[in-house]
Amino acid sequence: MRRIALILAANPYADPNINPLLGAEADALKLQELLSRHAGFETVPVIGFDQCSKSAVRKAMEGIRARLKPGDVFVLGALL
Repeated sequence: MRRIALILAANPYADPNINPLLGAEADALKLQELLSRHAGFETVPVIGFDQCSKSAVRKAMEGIRARLKPGDVFVLGALL
């Protein structure tokens, strides 16, 4: 059984009326380390705020989907 996770992090938002999250990307990197080191997850990609577009997320999801087999575990973490 494989364990794969994808973590998304967005600090600034395109809409100036939404207050930015402070430290979302740093928190995502910590979550990445915890999942990898303590929960046995494979390489856990983090899509940071500068890369967190719809197309980037879709591409990452398609890549992960191609690797998953029945019985594998997939986790999507979003700090948005």
